[in-house]
Formats: sequence, structure tokens, C-alpha cells
Amino acid sequence: MAPVAKAVEEKLGRPVMLMKDVVGPEVEAACADPAPGSVILLENSRYYIEEEGKAKDAEGNKLKADPAKVKEFRASLAKLADIYCSDAFGTAHRAHSSMVGEGFPVKCGGFLLAKELDYFAKIIDTPTKPVCAILGGAKVADKIQLIMNLLDKVDIMIVGGGMAFTFIKEGGVEIGSSLYDEEGAKLVPEIIKKAAEKGVELILPVDFVCSSKFGEDGDVKMGDMSTGVPVGYLGLDIGPKSIAMNAAAIAKSKTIVWNGPMGVFEMGKFEAGTKTMMDNIVAATAAGAISVIGGGDTATACKKYKTIEQVSHCSTGGGASLELLEGKVLPGVAALDDA
Repeated sequence: MAPVAKAVEEKLGRPVMLMKDVVGPEVEAACADPAPGSVILLENSRYYIEEEGKAKDAEGNKLKADPAKVKEFRASLAKLADIYCSDAFGTAHRAHSSMVGEGFPVKCGGFLLAKELDYFAKIIDTPTKPVCAILGGAKVADKIQLIMNLLDKVDIMIVGGGMAFTFIKEGGVEIGSSLYDEEGAKLVPEIIKKAAEKGVELILPVDFVCSSKFGEDGDVKMGDMSTGVPVGYLGLDIGPKSIAMNAAAIAKSKTIVWNGPMGVFEMGKFEAGTKTMMDNIVAATAAGAISVIGGGDTATACKKYKTIEQVSHCSTGGGASLELLEGKVLPGVAALDDA
């Protein structure tokens, strides 16, 4: 945690006492009666198996923490302060020792956590309609809970990225060597049926940028719903007609949530779908829409295109934001006192 201590010192303009441990007599002594204004930084709690409750040894063998030791570890943490304040939204979906604040008299959230929950509430609980969800990623099966939960809340759902090709193949179109999720394919009819029942406009790509290899040095061709993806090629981005469809959908939306890129945006030849999606969301935000960018790869795209300040909120949580949108309760939030 030494680099963190240095950064905190620079931000606060005061010294930071960096401990070499998380629990134990030395830490307890330092935290027992610190001078007003003191800043004490503990070492990384993940060095302890009791933090996550599990770990791996040097050979990669799985280890499990003794429940009694976990309880003891949490009790040791609770000795260090009167108030537990969590600002770690990115790990709020984990019931780890440092995330649940067990034994602290007062447990609250910090400013970042409050901001994250506030913006996701604008998507989940009190959205301004029309609401548009944009979903990318690789496998339908991995996003099924997210998709089904959002179909109850949105007016428009745009599906892109690798998982779009599973939908496309199930529609009878050849997808060449594109990503195909066999398990997810079984769920496609259920998704399409629910979208129709809920009156959700489900938008899938109608054209695609294809390559003979996963890289920028492959032969690039275009495919569409009539030709499909050529044999031996794989779809790595959406095409111009799909981009135009998505742009029109975003322009009429008042609340937008985006989780997952439209293509392999890390490669210049296959970034147009993601880049234009970002541009359109920025424009919609400037026109008054609420826009929330999910964590993970989508947040990486936000950083790449330098648009973090041009959307309403770019989440710091990948798994945490995903689980919130899936309708799950986050342990790190549930553990806090009601305010």
C-alpha cells in the first residue's frame, strides 16, 4: 500500500502512517488514541485468507479459511475504529471481511458509494422514460439474469458485441467463425418472447465488420443479414447500418445504461461501433439524458475516448454494477446502517 500512502499524503497535504499489517497489537496500539487529524493506512487486507474466506497456495491449490479465524479477524478489525465507512463500490458485491463492517457500532457509505447507488437508482427505480439499455459482452448465458431483469424496466434494448452473434445465428443467419454461445442459444427464444410481451424494442445488428483472423492483420469484409458472416471469418464489430439504428434509438432515449462494448474496440479496425456509441451517448447526455456507463470494458472505453466527464456517470464497479442491474442485493451495501 506504499504507493497509495504516498498518493493520499499528496492529496491531503498531511503525513500518512502506513502500517505493515491489518490487525494485531501494533495496529491496535496505533489506532487506540491517535492525535486529531491523524491518517492511518493499513496494509492490503487481501493478504489475509480471512478477508475473502479462501485463497490459493503457491502451487495453486485451493485453501479455505477457518470460520473461527474469520470471525476473529473481523473482531480485530472492529477494535480499530468507532465508525466504519465504506467507499469501495467496486467490491460491494463481495461479502468479504473488510466489506461487511461486522462489529462496528456505526456503518455508513462514503461519497463515491452514495453517488454510485444514486445513479443506479435512476436506472432501476426512478428512470425518466424512454429507457435504453445497451448490452455487449461475449456470452448470452453470462448476461441472462441482467437481460431478463432489464426487460422489466427498459423501453429499448440494444444488443451488440460477441453475444449478438448467438441471437443472429438463432435467427437462421450464418455467422462463420464468430462467437457462439451454445448454452445461451437455448435462452434466446425466452428473451425474444419476453421483449415482445413487455413491448421492449429489441435491436440487434443488421450488418457486421468481419475478419479472417482475430487481429488487425486479417482480411476484412462486410456481412449483413442476407449474406451472413463469410465462412472462415468472424464478426468483430457492428456495421454502418447497425450504427445508424443504434444512434436513432439513443437519440430518443432519456435514460441510458451501457454495459459491454459493441466490438473489439481495442483494435482500430473494429472500434467504430463502440466509438460511435460513445459519441451518441455523449450527445444525448448533452441534450439532457441521464447516462450511466457500467464498469469493466465499457469504463475502459470511456477512458480511451476521454469521455468520463461527458457522461452522467461512469461506474467504478464492473461486477458490482452488473449485479445491481441484475436485481441482486450487494452485501457491502446491505451491511450498512439504514439512513
